[in-house]
Amino acid sequence: MDSFWEYGSIAALGVAGVFVAKIGAKLAFTAQMSMGSSWRVGVAEGATGNVISDGLYRFSSNPTFVGQFVLLAGFGIAVPEILTILAPLIFLWSASTQIRCKETALRQALGPDYDRYAAAVPCWISLRHGIKPWMHG
Repeated sequence: MDSFWEYGSIAALGVAGVFVAKIGAKLAFTAQMSMGSSWRVGVAEGATGNVISDGLYRFSSNPTFVGQFVLLAGFGIAVPEILTILAPLIFLWSASTQIRCKETALRQALGPDYDRYAAAVPCWISLRHGIKPWMHG
């Protein structure tokens, strides 16, 4: 057992981290399930599905990744070790790379519909993008 848990010196931090991690897990799960038949790992040519634009996808074009990042950040708070603190940062780099590939494939497959969505909804998160202005044009 590591010294953080063994001595319990920052128990409140551990509890807070677990709480944050649970929020992240629920966010990621909800986002993934709301994609329905459009959910897939990676983007295969010709198999992109439709633009999902309601629910959490009004605030982020990648709420599953946002949830996964929050989950990892919570774990880093709960168990503050080098690897658990680096994990969310490495994840951001990895997810950003995957997002760029996904966006390219979606632009090619869905054209203007995706362009309007991408212009209106941030890649990561913003609470000011909840109205879906791209649907009105």
